[in-house]
Amino acid sequence: MPKVPDPVLNNIRCANCKKWLSCGPVRLLPNGGSICGRCSNYRQGPRDQYRHFAFEALACYFKFPCKHWERYCPEALSFKKALQHEDRCVYGSACTTFFSHPSAACKAKRRLDVRAAIKLEVIPDEVLEYLRCGNCAGYLSCIPVYVCRDGTSICHRCSAQVQQPAPEFIRDPSFEAFADMMIFPCIFRYRGCTQYFKFGEQSWEHEIECPYGKPYVREKPQSRQPEHEIRQESLQHKERGVIETHSGHIYATITPNAPVFARPTNKQGKDIFLDEFQRHRENLASKWGRPNDGLPQEEFQHPRNSNSRLPERAVNSSFSPADGVIKPQQGTVYENMGYGSELIHELKYKQQLRMSGTPEYLNGAEGRRGSGMENANSYYNKEREQRKMEYSVYG
Repeated sequence: MPKVPDPVLNNIRCANCKKWLSCGPVRLLPNGGSICGRCSNYRQGPRDQYRHFAFEALACYFKFPCKHWERYCPEALSFKKALQHEDRCVYGSACTTFFSHPSAACKAKRRLDVRAAIKLEVIPDEVLEYLRCGNCAGYLSCIPVYVCRDGTSICHRCSAQVQQPAPEFIRDPSFEAFADMMIFPCIFRYRGCTQYFKFGEQSWEHEIECPYGKPYVREKPQSRQPEHEIRQESLQHKERGVIETHSGHIYATITPNAPVFARPTNKQGKDIFLDEFQRHRENLASKWGRPNDGLPQEEFQHPRNSNSRLPERAVNSSFSPADGVIKPQQGTVYENMGYGSELIHELKYKQQLRMSGTPEYLNGAEGRRGSGMENANSYYNKEREQRKMEYSVYG
């Protein structure tokens, strides 16, 4: 811890005992004078309880000489231990000084060298946090510095905004004289400024012109193309049309300037919905299997349910190239219906025959072998209550 220079000690004396302000608590008088911790019982007016915490925080960083320094006491004391040493100092009276240090008793009293050079000190960060304004949280780096009733400080920035400070604010000349030997960083140090300045107006002038203190405004990117052209290009890059999901559903996006539910088209103006739907059918056919290539489609059979009440028998599907419709036999489940050219018409036709119960559907039309369907015909011709279909594909 550095020692307080003599010129500074001469300016920070108690208004009552004329000793240094080397012990706390330090209080302010209405006239701006300071009272040290030795004169704690001193009272003057109703406003003598103004305590300056910023001064005490700055004084804890330095060492002060004993109050018997004039009698050649060599001790350098911290702000918190000064009172403990002064109560038992051997230089306190002439008798103890004569028996302890007879040579010192014969000497004249020492005096401060007010012309000595003052070494500037950089304030450490742990002390700097206590030297902030109670209003704007800025550093107390310039005069004037005022003290409020609760002990907080008001900096020069806030006091400059009003012409006449409030009567309850007291200016502290002791703190200004003590801080005159300190070096403060720029208030915008956390934004990147690395400048340090001595306590005074030079620090304030830098804060006004500091490039790190100016508000940052993000510049808009300059583009050679107008905004409406950029927007049209971005819309053209988006793909429009049929979207096939993982669940098998197909969705179509709505394009601008087109009627609702209109089938999407490609850039050449051609309809792409049927192409996408045909591709989807081919994907389903490849997923669930195709008919055997060795057998013709007319003789291909796919009996799957062995526990069915209908006997397993070969199916001679009737296929008409004219209408492109496959008419499967009742009770036969096909693994793949993708080889029908018109899947929707095929399902509709199957549903109509099932609901109508026509003999053509039961006996097998267009070349089916009726002898093999006797058991099936007897089963379907039996009188029974008409059951309500649990579901319908298109009902």
